[in-house]
Amino acid sequence: MTADRRALITGITGQDGSYLAELLLEKGYEVHGMIRRSSSLRRERIDHFADTIPAAARHLKLHYGDLADTMSMVRLVREVRPQEVYNLAAQSHVRVSFEQASYTADVTAVGVLRLLEAVRDFQESSGQQVRFYQASRGENFVTRKVTRAAARIKLGLQQQLALGNLEARRDWGFAGDYVKAMWLMLQQESPDDYVIATGETHSVRELCDAAFSHVRLDYRDFVVHDQRLERPAEVDLLVGDASKAREKLGWQPQVSFAELIAMMVNADLEQAERERSRPPAPLAGDLTG
Repeated sequence: MTADRRALITGITGQDGSYLAELLLEKGYEVHGMIRRSSSLRRERIDHFADTIPAAARHLKLHYGDLADTMSMVRLVREVRPQEVYNLAAQSHVRVSFEQASYTADVTAVGVLRLLEAVRDFQESSGQQVRFYQASRGENFVTRKVTRAAARIKLGLQQQLALGNLEARRDWGFAGDYVKAMWLMLQQESPDDYVIATGETHSVRELCDAAFSHVRLDYRDFVVHDQRLERPAEVDLLVGDASKAREKLGWQPQVSFAELIAMMVNADLEQAERERSRPPAPLAGDLTG
């Protein structure tokens, strides 16, 4: 059986990409994911699909490609022939973006142009219309850093957590909610821009409090300030207004901030438990056993 709709997802091995792939597979799509060739291919976010989603074995296909390479984009779009393209790939690590500014601009900005040109080339040659989604809100990894530390400290695998600006305020939401908004955008008759957000703002300090409280610890006993971790150009407050998405898409977040942090800490507790139960690696030169 062949799926009626085909989607191409760049950045499929990332957090949002994996949630989106899962959503589309459940909706009956044939999903094609772009991955970069590298010495270390991390696919743990999508490897479980074969066990949890019956259609994944037939309808999930991975392809090599790179937003820095125009011809690989052209070949990929021609091969996949997608009706929908979701561009989630980017160089999104904050510190690396400052240290490798030219590379970041080439992939995150010019890379979008390369993919759009590949889509236009395919549309002109095939006569098929393609709907294109572009993700342009930056990712923030401090949430995972905090929840992972809370879990590892609880289990005695870590002693403290170093952070930069604890007073920075952000609008954090659940990726599973956000990818539903992505899909809804491409189901509309006309393309448009939308802000996807919870409309709530919480500080990094509140994040720490929620994560450590979930494991019955006081974050003040373990979190230390490290000025080296502060951004060169800090944005003190980020909060989004998703009223347009609510009105036009019928979308609203389902997972609250407290529920999100609890989900993340619980997942990190499971991982920390596995880490603690693993036998220690043998010392170099140890020939016993």
